Amino acid sequence: MNASTHIVNASTHIVNASTRIVNASTCIVNVSTRIVNASTCIVNASIRIVNASTCIAIAYFENKGTRKADNLSSDRLL
Repeated sequence: MNASTHIVNASTHIVNASTRIVNASTCIVNVSTRIVNASTCIVNASIRIVNASTCIAIAYFENKGTRKADNLSSDRLL
């Protein structure tokens, strides 16, 4: 085997290794994108939970105020 063949083989190994690095990097980017998407989903779900909790709290206190007003004006106090 001559020096030229060794150089060609070494170059082929370098190209193959570079291709593997690019593939691994693409994989990392894809996984990172999925993590960001999942995190966005979690944030959106958390916002919906906060909004729903706020709605429940408002309804509770509005209902409580209404019941208090009803009790004050009812015949049961007479």
